[in-house]
Amino acid sequence: MGKLRQMVAGKGDQLVAEWKTEDAESVGVSEAVFDKMMGGDSGPKLAYASDGTGKNTALQEFDETAETIVVVPIGQGG
Repeated sequence: MGKLRQMVAGKGDQLVAEWKTEDAESVGVSEAVFDKMMGGDSGPKLAYASDGTGKNTALQEFDETAETIVVVPIGQGG
């Protein structure tokens, strides 16, 4: 089962959605949530897939084969 998580300042990561690759509906819902998170007007974000071993892969789009996808807001300095 894949998990979509979002990093939230002061709260750590929070589970946003889950999917099973064999369940097209759960994949579609999770992909829509991912797209909304990445395209929202709350500032730039970075997404990466984590395989649980510490190796992360940057993502530009939803990957239903990922074990975990984490979306992180990018801080902007000034």
